[in-house]
Amino acid sequence: MADGRFDDLLVNMARKHSNVEELTWSLLSFFERRTDLFHVMETSSDRMGFGPGMAEKMLFKHFHFCQQRYLAKHQPHLLREPDAEPAGSSASAASAAAAPAAAAPAAPDTATSGATQEAVIEETEELRKMKHISTWNGAITDKYYWSQSLQELTVEVEVGTCKASDV
Repeated sequence: MADGRFDDLLVNMARKHSNVEELTWSLLSFFERRTDLFHVMETSSDRMGFGPGMAEKMLFKHFHFCQQRYLAKHQPHLLREPDAEPAGSSASAASAAAAPAAAAPAAPDTATSGATQEAVIEETEELRKMKHISTWNGAITDKYYWSQSLQELTVEVEVGTCKASDV
């Protein structure tokens, strides 16, 4: 997912904001107005939204994953265990305070342990499940997903392997 295909769009959005807080406000208010990210499923038969706390958990998971990946690339000294620094070092205290308690998985292109690989596989599986359109104000049937807004109707139909000329 972190392939950079939306970087130009996101950089243009960022240029229109004074700081990161304003940018994240714009993104989250978009999710509030145009998606089911904040809709809480009340029964197991609900077809839109997320279970209680699940959307927040997903956002935190992605935040921590990206934060750990950034720190590994640009500030690896902050990821060291407190024991790795000399005793009494102020850098050690800063590292312990800055590093999250539970490390998120490393980027897939770096060497990973078995536990980290499992976390990456779990995230990939979760992303595969989320690849479908939001069916807020729409529905899921056995053969297709659909969603609508005031301006558009979106239908997603799974097709087998085909060529562009087949469509």
